[in-house]
Amino acid sequence: ELYSNFLFGAQDEKVKIRYMDTEVSLRVMTPEDLLITKILMWRPNDKEDAQRLVRYAVESGNQIDYDAVEDVLLKEKEIRYNEDGKEKTVKIRNPVLNERYNTFRKFIGLK
Repeated sequence: ELYSNFLFGAQDEKVKIRYMDTEVSLRVMTPEDLLITKILMWRPNDKEDAQRLVRYAVESGNQIDYDAVEDVLLKEKEIRYNEDGKEKTVKIRNPVLNERYNTFRKFIGLK
């Protein structure tokens, strides 16, 4: 329960934890921020950590906001360039992050 309160109570980025006879305030990442970090790195241990985080969320009855994760990882960037003397704009996503996020979704069984 302490871990659940610590991790999923972090929505305001500060969590108070009782330690001995005092209360300590800690700044922590939200589960979504932690998941984004794990997907960005995507090393073997990050894959395992991401899977554990998702499993723990399900087991503890907490929700991960996958839309927020997707918004950060798949954010489109506007690129402006000139072609034949005319300014053009295209929106692109980072293909590496797009691939990693899609791999993550398959890895944890999201559609």
